[in-house]
Amino acid sequence: MGNTVSHNINQSPSNDYRFLNIDKEPLEMLLAIEDYKKLPLVSLEQAVSSLVSFVPNIKQMVQLVKDKCKNPADNLTVDESASIMLYSLENIPLEESFYIILNKTLRDKNRQNLKNWLSYLKLFTTALSKIPSTKSVVYCGVKQNLHHLYPKGQNITWWEFSSCITSLERLQSNEFLGKNGTRTIFYIECFSGKNIQSHSYYSTRNEILLPSEIKFIINSSRERKDGLSIIHLKEIVQFSSSIISALSVSVNLLLNSFRNHFVFLDF
Repeated sequence: MGNTVSHNINQSPSNDYRFLNIDKEPLEMLLAIEDYKKLPLVSLEQAVSSLVSFVPNIKQMVQLVKDKCKNPADNLTVDESASIMLYSLENIPLEESFYIILNKTLRDKNRQNLKNWLSYLKLFTTALSKIPSTKSVVYCGVKQNLHHLYPKGQNITWWEFSSCITSLERLQSNEFLGKNGTRTIFYIECFSGKNIQSHSYYSTRNEILLPSEIKFIINSSRERKDGLSIIHLKEIVQFSSSIISALSVSVNLLLNSFRNHFVFLDF
């Protein structure tokens, strides 16, 4: 069984699809996901137990990454590091890859479809939180013209986890976008990216993973005559609903305090 799964794993992917599929983002408001934050941490096997019906060969893939994951970096546990390795796997066929199925679900308007993923998201995001955040410029792209979807000055949210690289030259190589035809390059200033190279199934990839529900302002959006569009995104601070709720409570307490200490006169 394990050998069968190994044969379905792309051992040396030449077409790095994860860096080139940003065109799937819905670019509209969805409900934020916070239910997983309240869940306890469990093993990777337990975290994916509810995904058997959704991800082909999930149990065997977990065994594969757990066997490969030895002495993980960044003080991650084996289960935490293996959750990242599982995310990074590319399957044959590609559409059966774990990350593609997860990100498709994260983009879904029906947030109920995420309920089976919550335990995994708890483990995965806990693992990512232990990796130092990267403040840098990163790149990703797509072989389409997305200029019209990204007007300058607009705030947007990317709902899925997004893979980026730090080399523009590499993104423009024939392995990725190339330098001919219709293309869109995203030039991204970020401060919450995570370098997952030490935890990826493909350790030669210098991959920066952007978190789900990341928010940007579109600084510029240019369309050139040679078929290339360049979109400059800058990450902006986002507040969770729990933080907003806490701030609202604090403001109300402050207002009540003012009312108790001051006498307001009617004129």
